[in-house]
Amino acid sequence: MILEDGPFGRNFVERLAYTYFLTPTVLLNRLSEDQVAELYCWLVEHYPHENDKRRTRAHFVGPEEKIERLRDGVLQHLSERGTPATLSAIESIQRRLPKLGFNQVLSHAKAITRKKNWQPPTPGELFAFADQKDARLVRDADELLEAVMESLSKLGTKLQGETPLRQFLWNEVAKNIFRPKDEAAFADQVKLHLQTDLVSRGVIPKREVEVRRGQETDIHVDAVSKKDGGPYEAVSVIIETKCSWNPGLEKDMESQLAGRYLRDNPCQHGIYLVGWFTSDKWADKDYRRKRLTFSDKNALQERLDAKAAELSKAGIKVRAMILDASLRNPIPTSSG
Repeated sequence: MILEDGPFGRNFVERLAYTYFLTPTVLLNRLSEDQVAELYCWLVEHYPHENDKRRTRAHFVGPEEKIERLRDGVLQHLSERGTPATLSAIESIQRRLPKLGFNQVLSHAKAITRKKNWQPPTPGELFAFADQKDARLVRDADELLEAVMESLSKLGTKLQGETPLRQFLWNEVAKNIFRPKDEAAFADQVKLHLQTDLVSRGVIPKREVEVRRGQETDIHVDAVSKKDGGPYEAVSVIIETKCSWNPGLEKDMESQLAGRYLRDNPCQHGIYLVGWFTSDKWADKDYRRKRLTFSDKNALQERLDAKAAELSKAGIKVRAMILDASLRNPIPTSSG
């Protein structure tokens, strides 16, 4: 009713401010984070900051100042809730009201959220870290997402290392002429690396890690633990893999990863992983070479990062990464 009827909304909020301008929490606790954000944006629209009066002397707090304090109190309340939904709500305000600037508010909200949600490691977990120098503590999907991103960075290094893994991603079709393998082969190589790096080394204390391929080129990473006498607890990350010749390279992060796999799904953490294939030894007759629309890997990474940030809302978290599988030097041949 407030949003639909401006005069009613103003009258209602002005009466409300008389009671709640100092303690808006009593009222706001009944609202979700998104509703609080909506209320704040409405207050800014109808009672903008540029209309605030400067008051330097002692005075009685009048109706106008009560509205101002209620408006600012709504934002302060939201920033101190300390929930993941709080950060998404403030980011939505930031997009709607970019001129006001909310970086400091968002930083404060992140600090509060970390403080309220921090779970100290148990003594057993600390001993596990002492025994395994590469161990990562994974208690939720956020920490699993970071562990997978770290592992994929290692794969990126191996692809261009002294004994490069890229030889498994290219086929020699004639002397010194190559064609990249298909997207399924790229996804299989990623899956194999994750199994070796995350599962075989047991880098996640007290959790069993499963890496599996979906029906298409998506990869599911599940970290599962079971408490004594209790149910299994699982956290998951979905990886959508693409190669640089894919015609849906820019749109599929939204249409497939966020729109299909993460929406209305218990798993809401995803990685959009792109294999970057270039080479002057790439066969000219390969139709995929003509489909390459990006010549600058860093520029593409920036565009994908921006899209991932845009899609990370309402509990969904998306990250983007490019793995360089370019063929710059001849693939070494075996001497057997």
